[in-house]
Order: sequence, then C-alpha cells, then structure tokens
Amino acid sequence: MLHSDNVSINHKVNKTLPADNLPGIFRNDDNNIINSSANIISPNMNTLASFVDVLCYRNQHQEFVSCGRTWVGQKIAIVNPDTLIECHDGEVGEIWVLGAHIARGYWKKPELTENTFNAYIADTVKEPFLRTGDLGFVQDGELFITGRIKDVIIIRGQNHYPQDIELTVENSHVALRAGSGAAFTVEVNNQERLVVIQEVERSYLRKVNVSEVVSNIAEAVSIQHGIYRDSYHTTKMVC
Repeated sequence: MLHSDNVSINHKVNKTLPADNLPGIFRNDDNNIINSSANIISPNMNTLASFVDVLCYRNQHQEFVSCGRTWVGQKIAIVNPDTLIECHDGEVGEIWVLGAHIARGYWKKPELTENTFNAYIADTVKEPFLRTGDLGFVQDGELFITGRIKDVIIIRGQNHYPQDIELTVENSHVALRAGSGAAFTVEVNNQERLVVIQEVERSYLRKVNVSEVVSNIAEAVSIQHGIYRDSYHTTKMVC
C-alpha cells in the first residue's frame, strides 16, 4: 500500500462506512475514516481500497462518474477476484453481473464458459454470475468502473492504472500529443519495469528538447504515482 505521507486529506466522511480491513492510509490523525477517490488497490486486493467523495491524492483531485444503477432483474456484485468474497460498499473489486441479459457462455468453449459465466461468490448459495474482468466499486447503489484487471501495472507491490500514467505523461510537456501514448511493463532481471511510449506534436518535431521532455516525464510520474527512475526500463518518444 502507499504510505500516508503521499496523501493529503481535505474531506471527512459524514456517514458510517465499513472498515473491517481499512488500512491506516484511509484514516486521519483523529482516526476518522475519510472518503477516497484514489485508484489505490492493495497487491492482493483484499483490503478496503476506494470510497467516493473527495481525496487530494498526491495533490491531485480525482473524480469518478457513476455508470448508474441496476435495472429490473439485474444484479451486480463486487467480488475480490482472489478470495471470491463479496466486497463491502465502496471497496474496489471485480465486477460480477447476473440477469436474463447475460449470455449462456462461449461457443464450444465449455471450460472457459465454466470459469467466466458460472462464478459463485464464496460461502453463499447465490446464483452463478458472469465475471467481467472489470474493476470497480458500488457506492450508494451506483456502479463506478476503475479499470481492467489485466491492465493493472504492478511495480514494487503497488498497483497503477496505465491510463493514469499515460495522462500524467502527456500533460508533463507541451510538446507531447494528447491521447497518443502507452504505458506498460516488461520484466528485467525478474523485476517489472515501466515502459512509456509517447508521440510528439508535429509542430515540435524539429525543435523538441528530448532531454527536457524525458526529464519532465520522469518528474511528473514520480510525483503523481511514486514510480521513480530506477523502476523505469525505458522512455521512448515517437516523432
């Protein structure tokens, strides 16, 4: 988990929230639970990770947009993908869905169908759910999506969404083209290392200062995400 000195709190929760496994990062000096909008997930995804409201995370406000509520005959469950235990309200986990709108399975793929379309919440007798592979949480009955399980970047035990890193990179220098970058990891000496690929605006092709841009990217990523240069494998700019 992230250290508490990376978080600045500017709002307290005004209602009771589940806190059985709530880590210290989500409590203030008075031991009051705070609301969080940060994309923070523990490595094993079994601790309370995200609440909706206002948290200044590394001096950045982050907001989620609700996808709405379930309709008649439809059910949504947020489930820990490792333990298969249903998450508390506000806790990030895998989104499972149930209803007449769900297909029966994959064509002629019985094993994949069984694993994906017939998932059961641990220690329950509920009907089988479809595992979507999406990460999200439910707050006050509304669904919020935070990302995909397979897309999560794990560096030194911390989970990061690649789209968050990509947004940080493109905003780090005026010469970088919006929506034209990618962040992912490669394994080097049995360690995950970050790779960033980013396009440059055409108007800067002949005058871009590569050293300055790379330095800006490294500084922005370290400040916003706590990923430092020794965790990088490479940074590539595409002209």
